[in-house]
Amino acid sequence: MGIMSSSSSSPKTELPERTLVSWRSQSSEEDSAETTLRVLHWNVLADGLEDFFEMHTPKDALAWDRRKEKIMEEIERSQADILCLCELNHVRDFFQERLDALGYTLEFYERPSVVALEKKGKPGDGCAIAYRTSRFVKADRHDLRFLLQDRRSSSSSSSSVSSSPGRPSAHIALCVRLYDQIADRELFVIETHLKAMPGVHNEFVRMSQMRQIFELLDNLALPSSIPILLCGDFNTIPTSNV
Repeated sequence: MGIMSSSSSSPKTELPERTLVSWRSQSSEEDSAETTLRVLHWNVLADGLEDFFEMHTPKDALAWDRRKEKIMEEIERSQADILCLCELNHVRDFFQERLDALGYTLEFYERPSVVALEKKGKPGDGCAIAYRTSRFVKADRHDLRFLLQDRRSSSSSSSSVSSSPGRPSAHIALCVRLYDQIADRELFVIETHLKAMPGVHNEFVRMSQMRQIFELLDNLALPSSIPILLCGDFNTIPTSNV
């Protein structure tokens, strides 16, 4: 598959080498090369949020007109069967058409209004799952908008929340149930972007958001034969309870 021609005036640069992480299930001995899945997860940094946090990257390298073609080059090079993307915007004016040209079907869930993007006149961002149209068929989709839940008391553990339903937050998860025509099995894919920033309170919020994902799974009562692929920007360290 060739690199798509760039509409950007910025010159092409050599992409850095990537190391793929392999994971094999207990039934992997029965899987063939044809049924192996390649998954790419990526927080692509929404256009308009490049100066929202302290960045150690030159500002000109973060300019959208310079980055957008690099993003597509990296996606095409990955040869992924499933793309899980967060902080994705410019869906209607860029990604929808470009991913379609690469043979992907795109499912996008835009999160509630983000003031930082609105002030700059930028499109809203959200979570996306894109899958090979030739391999997968969508069976179902669920959009989850997280609720803000309060602790029962300041002395409660980080896993203790109030019984009140809470109010809607600006954080989301997108869930898509796919049928894999090659492997003849279903797969449940989740893409999420949890609360950012360090601190005890924010870690509690992230724990609550993860709990809500598992509550959704409990309510769906998926058959045990359906694997669950959970991807996301969890905004925490690998050893955290999240």
